[in-house]
Amino acid sequence: GIRASGLTEMEVQTRILDLFEDPNTSTAIQFTLLASPGEISIIIRGKDAARLRTVHEAVRSRLGEAVFSLDTDAKLEKAVGGLLVERGLTLAVAESCTGGLLGALITSVPGASRWFEQGWVTYADAAKTRLLEVPPELIACHGAVSEEVATAMAVAARRLSGADIAAALTGIAGPDGGSVEKPVGLVFICVASEAGCRTTRHLFAGDREMIRLYAARTALNRIRLEAP
Repeated sequence: GIRASGLTEMEVQTRILDLFEDPNTSTAIQFTLLASPGEISIIIRGKDAARLRTVHEAVRSRLGEAVFSLDTDAKLEKAVGGLLVERGLTLAVAESCTGGLLGALITSVPGASRWFEQGWVTYADAAKTRLLEVPPELIACHGAVSEEVATAMAVAARRLSGADIAAALTGIAGPDGGSVEKPVGLVFICVASEAGCRTTRHLFAGDREMIRLYAARTALNRIRLEAP
């Protein structure tokens, strides 16, 4: 099996479907996709061991850096923790719309204290200013849900914690609070490290719980991909 993150179910199908459409393959090798917010499992089955191995390697190659494990039971948060331990890196997080969910996922892994320094849940604008020193004029100018504020949160979290990497999230989980310019599901995620900062804009679909989970897992995947 293969575990991936950062791609939708449709994107995975688009990349790999032709590998299973060959008449010689389709009768012998089948695949199943099991998707959950921010993660997807690709299970490949067949009786021809050699052909199965060839197709498995081709799928893995097609999905590239989206693959985080070859164990279908693996969790993204465990893969991220393993990577940080391997590279000797520490992590801090600053959360708004996820309300501590990212920190909860990270600390669900036994031994997380080896890589996880600390986290902030700065839900109110005043808390962002008081605890993370986000300038109030930045929030007034761009709004709490913005690229600028997400970046400021991540930079401050890294500086104040002394961690090697910091991730920050700010968004609108709904069901209320959205607008035409900033709809429900809009989330900005920033990852800051010695290599610099990169903030990305996301628009997640679903109810409040799903949006929060998508955001937290997407942040985990960003950490995985951008750890120096």
